[in-house]
Amino acid sequence: MNQYIAEVEKPIATFDTKYGGNNGFDAAYVKQVADGTYQLVIPEAKSGAMGTLTAYGEGSKGDAQLSQNLSVLQKSIDVSTLPRDVKDQLTGQIKNRTFETQLFVGPTSNVNVGDLDFLRSVTGNPVKNVVVLPRKGP
Repeated sequence: MNQYIAEVEKPIATFDTKYGGNNGFDAAYVKQVADGTYQLVIPEAKSGAMGTLTAYGEGSKGDAQLSQNLSVLQKSIDVSTLPRDVKDQLTGQIKNRTFETQLFVGPTSNVNVGDLDFLRSVTGNPVKNVVVLPRKGP
């Protein structure tokens, strides 16, 4: 996933989003779009059978989990070296939940339409793309 993001999406910054072991988003990055604005993207990686999207609040902790993860991401943005205007755009996207989502899956994963619908409900926008990553070699 990280190699794909670096080579294809060409982010201007990536953010540390993990806390307390393996909690938090799998990744987050910002890229400049054609109109000169900046877009926050929060991908999720799944392999094998699609489980719940707990980082986005699909699980027993619900929206509280998503809010906690967005708070951790916001702190990472705040301490970054990005210019203030870029930070402000990203903060607005977190506050208004207009960030983009991506889903990275393995070659044997079955993407559930319900998961795509759930991610859409979080932001009001469809998943930006679903990327099928190749199986790692021996």
